[in-house]
Amino acid sequence: MKQFILGLAFAAVCTTAAAQELCPLGTENTQSATEVVLPRKAQQHAHTTIQTPAGEAKTYSMAGIFSNYLGGFPLDGLQQTVYFDTDPETGETTVWFQNFFPIQLDNAWTHGTLKDGRVTIPVQRIYDYDNTGDGSDIRPLSIAMLKTEGKADETTGEQKKVVGYEDAFELIYTGGHFEMPDGDRLIGLVQFDSDGKMSVYSYTKELVMDQLDDAIPVSVPETAETEQYIYYFSTSDGVYTYNELNKVAIDGDDVYFNNLCPDYPGVWVKGELTKDEAGNVTGATVPSGQFLGYDLAYLLYFTAQTSTGEFTTKKEPVTEPIDAATFTYDAESKTFTMSPDQFVSQTTLSGATKGIYSRVSVKYYGEDIPATPVDPHGLDLLDLSAYGYGVMLSFDIDNQGTNGEYLNPNNLYWRAFIDKDVLEFTSEEYPEDIFDEPMTEIPYYFNGYYYDIGYGDTPTQRFFVFYNETWQRAGVQAIYKVGDETFRSRIVYIDASGKVVKVDGIDTVLAPTADTQSYYDLQGRRLPSYLCPSTSSLRNGITIVNGRKVVR
Repeated sequence: MKQFILGLAFAAVCTTAAAQELCPLGTENTQSATEVVLPRKAQQHAHTTIQTPAGEAKTYSMAGIFSNYLGGFPLDGLQQTVYFDTDPETGETTVWFQNFFPIQLDNAWTHGTLKDGRVTIPVQRIYDYDNTGDGSDIRPLSIAMLKTEGKADETTGEQKKVVGYEDAFELIYTGGHFEMPDGDRLIGLVQFDSDGKMSVYSYTKELVMDQLDDAIPVSVPETAETEQYIYYFSTSDGVYTYNELNKVAIDGDDVYFNNLCPDYPGVWVKGELTKDEAGNVTGATVPSGQFLGYDLAYLLYFTAQTSTGEFTTKKEPVTEPIDAATFTYDAESKTFTMSPDQFVSQTTLSGATKGIYSRVSVKYYGEDIPATPVDPHGLDLLDLSAYGYGVMLSFDIDNQGTNGEYLNPNNLYWRAFIDKDVLEFTSEEYPEDIFDEPMTEIPYYFNGYYYDIGYGDTPTQRFFVFYNETWQRAGVQAIYKVGDETFRSRIVYIDASGKVVKVDGIDTVLAPTADTQSYYDLQGRRLPSYLCPSTSSLRNGITIVNGRKVVR
């Protein structure tokens, strides 16, 4: 779980760095940085001043540069919804823009008036940041065109100096195209204090927006015959293999694959069946360029790729886009297999790849069959007390039966044990996560909101954090349900020394360990049992065990 730890460390560094770098433009800042940084979690509780505008909605693709204290980020390929609301009496058209700061805010609606090919946008409040999460400290954020002096120098890192703001700014509009008259000007996200002083949090420049007419996901006709298939994928370097249960629909010569791009479940792509002279299906072709949806506001499209024969320094294959992915079909096993030199991927309008997979095959599944899941494996404990957490148990659960059966992941669960007790996940015990009701059987695909429970670093890895002060062992069990029947693996336990024990049920007697003893340091502080499972594994120094000194 190294990525998890690095994420926590990064969050701590950002909090410190923000205090010095929140306002990179040199503006007069009257707020402390920690008060105005909008972390991801806090944004979930923030609310916009406008929810959904009136008028005709159209989808646009953005281009430009967004900058805040972390640096500059390209907006190329980001999606934005624009509403055109025309007053039937006056004929005046109000244009609503979903967000000029999409990387930092969520649905910060901004409006302007369209006249003679220009949209005039006045200074206006666009977002209310809830600084405390309970509504007691609302920070109103506004949009304004910044007045600047000097020039930016990429060599020295020198920024323009902000000397004020303008009452309004304009965008040129011509037939589905918006752009700034002067792309070098800065659209600022600002806050005004009670004295009228302005703090700049971020800005957007070189803004261009173009209307999209083809951003419509593929839908399956009602006449199509739909069946369950197992989708197999590998990462582009072949290190990890995924399998997911999804659907294939066939309507005449058209074939529809659900979730052919595994990062976007529920999304369909359309292909065409290939047949021999006798009319037997021999394969399928799936064209590139089909709209998939959005990822953090980026518009994504299905893109087939092929290997160039070269490799990156990370030993990943170098690929290039092609017109379509091609599959062969085996009628006996009812399996579609993609050409071995091809890849499926999701790309933005600018061509950036957001996920690429190889070795794709789609095999007929049929009905769920009863099976006992294999035991969890790969158990590992990690003490997170230094980060303000408890102890993390990571483990792997394969959706496979003990006799090699494929297990439907939607029917697969796991539950955690601390000694003999089943661990219950509740909002009271885990306030950072949201549990509608107490959970003891965790769905295979469940991923918590915060860092207490969810996916690990590999397709089969899961983890949870527990906060018990005293414990001997932590364990996990896989559960598979078919109809009214429930099948359970053995419970696999691990103690603090790393020893793994498998038991058939919670009634199995746990062998006593040295954890039943009491441990103290020389200052009289009791040590957690998981740090001292036996006298042979005590940390270096002097420790008091049941009233006598033990030296390591």
